[in-house]
Amino acid sequence: MSYSIGATPKNSSAPPFAFDNTEVRTIKIAHERVQLDVNMSTHQIKGVADVILIPLVQNLDYITLDCKDVQINDVWVENRRCDNYIHDNQDKSLREKYLDQTDDILFSDNTIEQSQFFREKFEDLTKRPDDIRKSQLIIKVPSSIRITLQDADSLSNYTPITPSVKGTPAAQESVFTPLTVKIEYEINNPQTGIMFDTVLEDSPHLWNVYTTNAEFCTTASYWMPCINMLDEKSTWEIEISVPRKVKDIGTSKMIGQKEENVNSILMQKMKKNKQGENENNEDDEEDDDDEEMWDEVDTNNPLNRDIVVCCSEYSTVKEFAHPTDISKKVFAFQIFNPVAPPHIGWAIGAFDYLDLPSVSAKDGVVEEEHEENDENINHNPNNVAENDATDDIPIRVYTLPTKDVDEKMIINSTIVCQRIMDFYSRDFGSYPFASYSLVFLPTVVPEGMDFASLTIFNTRLLYPPSIIDPMFSTTDKLAWALANQWSGVNITPNDVDDIWCCMGMAGFMVFQAIKKLYGQNELRYRLKLFNEAIVDQDWEMQPLGSFFTDFSRPISITSGDLDFIKLKAPMVLYILDKRMTKTERSFGMSRVLPKIFLQAMSGDLPNNSLTAGHFQHVCERVNKNKLESFFQQWIYGSGVPIFRVTQRFNKKRMVVEMGIRQCQREELGEHRIIGSKGFARSALNYVENPYRNVERYFTGSMTIRINEADGTPYEHIVEINDIFTKIDIQYNTKFRRTRGRGPSTKSNSNLTSFIDDHVDERDDDIIRLGAILETQEDCKEWNLTNIFKNTEGHEMQAQNEAYEWIRIDSDFEWISKIMINQPDYMYASQLQQDVDVEAQIESIRYYEDVIATSLRSSLVYSSLLTRTIMDDKYFYGVRLEACRALSKFIYKGDENFPGGARHLVKIFQKLFCFDGSNVPKSNNFEGIPNYLIQKKLVESMGEVRNEHDESPAFVKEFLLGLLKYNDNSTNFYSDHIYLRELIKAVTKCCIHDKEDTMFHQNAIEQLNRYSNLDKWSESYDFSISREILIQKLNLTVRGLYDFDELNDILERCFDLSNTNKFIITREREGIQDMTIACFKAILINGGIKNTDALTFFFECMCSFSDIYVRLSLVNILVEALNFVVENKFIGNLDDDFNFVMESIIPSNLNPDNEDEVAAFIMEDISTDIYRRMLDSKRKNIRGILKAVRHVFRDYKPLKGMLWSVLHTPLLNIFTRKVLFDFSRILYRLENKFEVILPAPRMKKLAAKDLGEGKVVIKRDGIMKLHIKAVAIDAPTNKLKITLPPVKPKNIIKIKTKKPKNTVKKVGTMPVRFVKLSYQYRKIDVSSVPFSDKVTFPKVNTRSFTVKINYSKKT
Repeated sequence: MSYSIGATPKNSSAPPFAFDNTEVRTIKIAHERVQLDVNMSTHQIKGVADVILIPLVQNLDYITLDCKDVQINDVWVENRRCDNYIHDNQDKSLREKYLDQTDDILFSDNTIEQSQFFREKFEDLTKRPDDIRKSQLIIKVPSSIRITLQDADSLSNYTPITPSVKGTPAAQESVFTPLTVKIEYEINNPQTGIMFDTVLEDSPHLWNVYTTNAEFCTTASYWMPCINMLDEKSTWEIEISVPRKVKDIGTSKMIGQKEENVNSILMQKMKKNKQGENENNEDDEEDDDDEEMWDEVDTNNPLNRDIVVCCSEYSTVKEFAHPTDISKKVFAFQIFNPVAPPHIGWAIGAFDYLDLPSVSAKDGVVEEEHEENDENINHNPNNVAENDATDDIPIRVYTLPTKDVDEKMIINSTIVCQRIMDFYSRDFGSYPFASYSLVFLPTVVPEGMDFASLTIFNTRLLYPPSIIDPMFSTTDKLAWALANQWSGVNITPNDVDDIWCCMGMAGFMVFQAIKKLYGQNELRYRLKLFNEAIVDQDWEMQPLGSFFTDFSRPISITSGDLDFIKLKAPMVLYILDKRMTKTERSFGMSRVLPKIFLQAMSGDLPNNSLTAGHFQHVCERVNKNKLESFFQQWIYGSGVPIFRVTQRFNKKRMVVEMGIRQCQREELGEHRIIGSKGFARSALNYVENPYRNVERYFTGSMTIRINEADGTPYEHIVEINDIFTKIDIQYNTKFRRTRGRGPSTKSNSNLTSFIDDHVDERDDDIIRLGAILETQEDCKEWNLTNIFKNTEGHEMQAQNEAYEWIRIDSDFEWISKIMINQPDYMYASQLQQDVDVEAQIESIRYYEDVIATSLRSSLVYSSLLTRTIMDDKYFYGVRLEACRALSKFIYKGDENFPGGARHLVKIFQKLFCFDGSNVPKSNNFEGIPNYLIQKKLVESMGEVRNEHDESPAFVKEFLLGLLKYNDNSTNFYSDHIYLRELIKAVTKCCIHDKEDTMFHQNAIEQLNRYSNLDKWSESYDFSISREILIQKLNLTVRGLYDFDELNDILERCFDLSNTNKFIITREREGIQDMTIACFKAILINGGIKNTDALTFFFECMCSFSDIYVRLSLVNILVEALNFVVENKFIGNLDDDFNFVMESIIPSNLNPDNEDEVAAFIMEDISTDIYRRMLDSKRKNIRGILKAVRHVFRDYKPLKGMLWSVLHTPLLNIFTRKVLFDFSRILYRLENKFEVILPAPRMKKLAAKDLGEGKVVIKRDGIMKLHIKAVAIDAPTNKLKITLPPVKPKNIIKIKTKKPKNTVKKVGTMPVRFVKLSYQYRKIDVSSVPFSDKVTFPKVNTRSFTVKINYSKKT
C-alpha cells in the first residue's frame, strides 16, 4: 500500500500485496516441489505439487491455494488422502456454459453493452474479485493433525532447502508445525501460463514449450497450485520429465515392455528427405537395427537431437533417467533464493545453447581462451561454463536449431551481457542468483519475460553482424532484462502502486550502463529525448504513485501497460539523483540502490518487498534531508512543468532580472486530442479517469548558467517556489565583449580576422562547432549565407548584450519544457559553442519551432542547420535533429527559396552521390553516424511540403531516383532497413500529391519491382515485402491504388509447410509479420465493418495455428481502429453491403405508405445533421469517442461477434482483457440486465362437439369463469342499496358479524370456479370444482393428483 502523503514511514512492515484481497494470511509457503511430465504431442501436462507450508495461526482449518483451469486428481495432507476439498474452477464452469449456451441467460438475452457483468465473472479481469469469483483450491485440514510451536531450526528436517520464515507471527526462534500438502493434477491444452509451439508438424525438432508471465500475478496458477502473489516467496525444486530425444516425443517405453518401432513414421520421413527414396515397412527387429544404424551413421538427423530443459538456476541442473520410462529423462533444478511463483519459468525444446565467453573488465575484450567456439554450441546440458580465472556469472543462451541462427549471430547480439552483468555487480551489488539464462523463441509476443535468473525473448532480438539498426534496441532490452533481476525479480513491489519503485531503480541502472557502454553524450542525448517524450505524453496520464488505481486488470506487459512507467520512473530517479548530489555528503542513487539491494540480501527487507514509503525513507537517510515535497509532486502528482522565462539586463543594478512562470495547466497537452499511443489508449484513459488534475506548480532548486560577455559561464542555483518566480542574478563581468559575433557589414573573408580582434587570448582554445563552408566559394555553391548576417537594429542589440546565452536547468534537474525569450543569435552561439548535447538540441528545437510557425523562410537558419549537419564534430544525434528541423521549411514556389529542402538534397548529393549527379553511390555503411544520417535525410525529405501541403516536384524526383538506382552490391551491411525508409518516403510523396499521376505510376512500378526482387531473393525477414504491403495499403485507403494481390499474399503466408528448413534469415518471423500485416490490411480496408471479413478475423483469433499470430491479432484490431480514427476514415467504413442496404431501405418499410416513406426520409436527414454535429465536436477525446460510438452503435454483426468470441474458451487472459477494453471504447456499457422469459398463454384451445361429427375448436380465455345460471325466486332483480343513518358520536356502535367470503386455492392452480350463495349473501371462489366427490390431494408446478369418489353400480 502507499503510505500517507504527509508522513514518512520509519519501517517497512509490508501489508498484503494489492492483488490479494484477504487481509489476514493464515499460511505461508516455505518450500514447493513441482514435478511435471510434459507431453508435447498432445499438449498435456501431468503434475505433482508438494507444498510445505507454515501455518500462521494455530487453529488452521482450511488451506487455500490459487489453482486455475487445472484438473485436480488427488490431494494428500501429511501423507493422508484428503477428500474434503473444493476446487472452484471458474474457467471450467464457463467452458461448460459456453457449450450449452441455452442455459446461460446472460449470454442469450444480452449484448456486448452488458459485457461488464460478464467481465466480473473472471477473477483476473477485476480489481477486487469476490471470493465466489476466485478459482481456488480449498482443502480441509484433518482434525487429527495438531499444530504446535516448534524451533525454527528444525525446519531443515522438513525441507531440503532452508526456507524463509519472514512474516510469521511468532518469534524467529519458533514457528508453527509445518504441513505438507501433495496435489496431483492435470493440464490439457492450456491457453494461459504455458504455450505449446507445435505448429510445424514435419519439424518436431523445432517444437517447444515455455511458460509466460506477461500478466502480473496471473499466469503461474494456471500450471501449478500456489499462492500467486509477489510477496509470497519460497524456495523451489522443479523436476520436469521430457522425451529423451525428438524421436521419442509422443511415445512411451516402460521398463520391461517389449520395444516397438513407434518412430517408424518419423524416421521414414527423415529418410525420405535425406535419401529421396521410398522404403517399405519391415519387421520390428530389422527396424530396430536400421534405427540404430541410422543413429550411428547420421548424427545430424534432427530426430536424434536431445530434448533440453532450460529453467531458473541452470547451474544447479541434474539430469537423470526416468524411473519407469526409458524413453524419457528428468531435469531437476533447485532455487535456493526465495522467489515468488510468477517468477518461476522454464522452456523445453531441442535447443542449441552457447555459454557466453567471459569479458575482461578492464578492456572489455573477449578472452582468447574461447577460440574453440564450435564446441561451445552443444547438446549436453551438464557442461556448465567454468570460469577459473574470473568470477563472472555464467550466462547461457538457448536457441532453436534453425539454420538462420548461428554462433556468430548469438555472439554478436548477446556478448554485451557479460559486460553489463559485470558493471551491475561492481556498482550496485552482487548478482542475487548463481547463473543467468537467455532463451530466444519465435512465438514470444511481449518484448521479454523476466523469471528468476532466466529471461525469455523473441528471436527477433538476435541480429547478424551485417545489420546495424538493432544494435541499440537489443542492447537496451538486454540491459533492462539484467537490471530486472536485481529490481523486479529479487526485489518485488509490495503493492500495485509500488511498481514504479522497482522499474525506476532498474531504469536508473540501465542509464548507468548506457553511459558505460556508449558514453556521456549518448546518455544525455537519450535523456533529452526521454524528457520530450514525457512532456508529450504526461498530459493524459495518472500519477506514478496511483497509476493503476482504476486501471484495467490484469496489468500486462504485452499491451504496453507499463510503458509510461518504464519511461518516466527512471527519469524521476535520475533528477532525484541530481538534486541529492548537489547537497553536501550525499552520494545520490549510487548509494541508495546498493543499500536497498544489501537489505534484500541480508533479510532486512521483509519478503524482499519494496514499498514507496521505504524507498523514500532510504533516500532521506542518504540525503540527510526530507524529500516529502519532491515525492508529492513527481510521484503523487500528475504532469510536468512548462516554464516560460523572461529576462533582461539591468545596467544600473548590474543584475539579470529574470521571471520564471509555470504554465503547465494551460499549455500541457495543448492542441493534443489523441496521445502518442493512439486513440484506443487515450479513449480508455478517458473512460477510466475522465478527470485529472495537473500539478499547479512544482518546486525545487534549479541551476541557471549564464555565459557572460567575457566567455566565462557562471552557474547560479535558484529556488522555484511558486507559479511565478522573480529572480535577480548578479552580473560578474566588469567589461562586456562579444565573442565570435561579427557585424553584418563584414564580408566573409574578413570574418576570421574580426573574430580574432574581438576575443581574449584565453579564447584561443575555444572550438566553435559548425565553422565549415564559410568561404565565398562554398557559400555560393551551397547557397549559404553568413550566420551573423542580420538587420542593423539587431546588430546594435547584439553588440550591447551583456551575455552570450542563458541556459535554464543546465544540470538536468527537471523533467520539463523550457521556453526562453532570448534572440536567435544567442541560440546560434549556444549551438556552436556549448559542449552539452542538451544545449545544442535546445537550440535546434528553437529554430525548428520558429521555422514551422514563421511566414517567411530564413536562409540564415537554413545555413546554420546545414553547417550543423555537415560538421562531423557534432554528436550524431544533434545532426539527426538538424535534419528534422530542415524538413520543417515550407517550400514556396513563388519565392524560390534556396534553403530548406534544397539544402537537404544538396547534403545528400555531397555525401552519398556521385559528383554533380543525383545518382547515388554504392552504399557504404562502414561509418554508423553517416549511415544514420543517410536514413534520416531520406526520412526528412519525405516530410517536406509546400504551401498546398504537397511534396515539391524536385524532392519527389530525387527520392524516386534514389529508390531506382539504389546499389548495395559492394556493401558488407544489409540495406533492407534503408530501403524501407526510401519506400516509405516515396509513398508519402504520392499521398501528398494526388494529382501527379505520372509520378504515381513510376512509384508503383518501383514498388512492384522491389516486390518481385524480394520474391526471387528474399530479404531479411521479408521486411521489404512487408513494407511494400503496408505502403500499398496506405495508397489504397486514399484511393490511389487498387489492392488486388492480398489473396496471393495470404496464401503465401498461410502455407507454412515450406518453412521447416529456415534457410533464409528470419523466415518464420517474416511470415508471421506478413500474416499480421495482411490482417491489418483487411480491417483497415473496410473489414472492420464487413461481416465476412470480421468472421474470418475472429475465427483466426480463436484458432490460428501459430501462437504469435493468434495472440497478436487482438492488437491488430486495436491498431486498425486507431488508424481509421486518426486518419479520419471513420465515416467511410460501410463495407458491409447487406447492412448498408438494410440501413438505406429497411425491410419493414412499406413503399406504398407515403407517411412511412416521408418519416424515413426525415430520419435520414436528421442522421446526416447529427453526423455533421459530431464532426464539429471532434475537438477533444470525448467528442471523438462519441462519434466513434455513433458509427458502431447500430452495427449488429460486430456486436454479436464480440459477444460470442468473449464467451469462447479458446482465448487466453490477455486477449480477453483487450477485447473487454475494446468493447468499453466502442460501446457505452449499460447497467441493465435483460432476461427474456416465456409468457403464459392468455387463451386456451377449447373444442365443442356439435354432433354429427362436427367439432368447433376456438380459443377461450384461460382465466374465464364458468358460472352456471340458476333460477332464484326473488322479489326483484334489482340491487337495493340502503345507506345507514347518521348516528351521533356519543352512541356506541354495535359490531355485527358479517359473513366472510372465502377463496380456496389449491397449489398453483388458477382460480376458475365461483359459487354464489344468496342465502348467506357470499361468493366463494375456488380453483377446484365445488363437489365433495372431487378432491386434489397433491398439486405443484409440474403435476397434480385428482381423487374422484363415485358410487359403485349394483
